[in-house]
Amino acid sequence: MTKKMSGRELGATNLHRFQIWIEERKTANDWQGYIRQGKLNRSEIAKDCAFALAVVRQNPAIKSALE
Repeated sequence: MTKKMSGRELGATNLHRFQIWIEERKTANDWQGYIRQGKLNRSEIAKDCAFALAVVRQNPAIKSALE
């Protein structure tokens, strides 16, 4: 049986996935493909990071990094 992650652990995991995504974008230099109406497309970020769109809106660290 696997242990369920706490909300804090899940938040940290999602932040780590987001940080990896940022590094991948820096390496690929493909930011333009993620910009919609002058802002980074949150749906695409969530899809690429394999987490729900709500994470982008609710995880304080990710939300702050996007601003």
